[in-house]
Amino acid sequence: MAGWFSRVLQGNEPAEAEPVEFSLTCRCGNTVTGIRGQRMHVAVCRECRYQICVLPVSPYPRPKVRTPKKKVPKPASRRDVAGEDVRTPPPIPKRASRRDGEARPSEPAPKKSTRIEPKSSQAAPREPQFTAPRRRIVTPLRLIAVGMLGVVTLAGWWVGHRRAVGQAVVTFAEAAKAGRAALAESDFGSADLQLRRAVTALELLGRDDREARQVRQLAREAAAAHGLALSSLFELISETRGAQKISPNNWQQTIKQSYQGRWFLLETNGLQFTTGDPPQWRFSVPLIPGTEPLQISGDLATWSRLFGSTPPTHVIIAGQLDEIRSLGNGTDQGLEIVLKKESLCLWTNAEVYSVLGGTLDEGSLTTLKAQAQLLGISE
Repeated sequence: MAGWFSRVLQGNEPAEAEPVEFSLTCRCGNTVTGIRGQRMHVAVCRECRYQICVLPVSPYPRPKVRTPKKKVPKPASRRDVAGEDVRTPPPIPKRASRRDGEARPSEPAPKKSTRIEPKSSQAAPREPQFTAPRRRIVTPLRLIAVGMLGVVTLAGWWVGHRRAVGQAVVTFAEAAKAGRAALAESDFGSADLQLRRAVTALELLGRDDREARQVRQLAREAAAAHGLALSSLFELISETRGAQKISPNNWQQTIKQSYQGRWFLLETNGLQFTTGDPPQWRFSVPLIPGTEPLQISGDLATWSRLFGSTPPTHVIIAGQLDEIRSLGNGTDQGLEIVLKKESLCLWTNAEVYSVLGGTLDEGSLTTLKAQAQLLGISE
C-alpha cells in the first residue's frame, strides 16, 4: 500500500507550460528581450550590464474570454387607451401585378372588429398614490434625551443656587455690619446702600427671624433718613399756601414736582378714620400755624394686623409724599397730605431719630419701644 497517494496523483499532474517571449525595459532605457522559461532566471542588459529578474511562466491556464450572448430585441408594443397590449402586425406581402385581360379575384369583405372602443367620456385609470408614513413626534430616544437634558439643567440650577446661597450668607454678614456702622456715624447714604444689599441677601436666604426683621427695619429707616426732605413740614405748608394764591389751578402740580417722593418724619397722634377694606388712617398734625385744619392720610393695611381694632394714641412714622390735596373747594378749607402706602413705616431707632431732629422725651421713648415690640424686633 506504500505510495498509493502518489500513484493516484500521477494522472492529475498539470502539463508543463510552454515558454513565451518577454520584453523588459532596463533603467538605462534599453530593451531586454528573451525567452521566459519554467524557472526564474536573470537577464543581463547589454548596455549597462544591469541584471533584471525574469519570472517564470505561470503554470495556471489562461482564463477563457467569454463572448456575451446577443439579446434578440422584442418587437415594439404600444398600449391603447384601455390598457390592452397591441402588437405591431406583420407586414403584408406584396401581390403580383395583375396582367391585362386577367380577371380580378374577388376580395373577401373585411371583418368587423369585435373590440369595444372606449368611450370618450370614460376617464383613464388613475395610478395609485402612495403617501409617506407620518413620523412619530414622541419616540423613546427623544424621551430619554429630554429627560437627560432636564436632569442636567436641574443639576446646574441646584449647583448655582447653592453657590448663590453660600455667597448670600457672606454678603449678609458683611453688608449688615457695614450698614450698622454707617448708621452709627450718621452716614445715611452708605447705610442705605449696604442695608439694601443685606435685604437682597435675606430675600434669597428666605430668613424671617429676629435679626432678619431688625435688618429690614434698619434698611427702611436708612432709606427714609437718606431721602428726607430738606424742608420741614411747616415750610411745606407755607409753600403750598403761597402756590395756592399764585396759581389756584396748578398749585398741586407745582408742589408735586418739588416734593413727590421725598420722605417726611412725623410724630403725632393716630386716629382710625374707617374700618373698611383696606382700612384708612388719618393723622392730625398739631401746632400748625393757621386756622385751616391739616390731616395726613395713608393706606395702612399692613398696620391693621399690628394695631388691631384699637389704634395707638401716639405714633412716630415716616413716609414718602404722594400728593397734597384740598379738603374743600376753597383755599381755606384745609389740606390733606397723602403718603405712599408702600413707603409707610413705624420708627424704632432712637439714635437716628435724635440725629434727624426728633425730641427724645419720655413719651417718644415709650412710643419707639412699643413700636419695636409690635414689629417683633425688640430683644
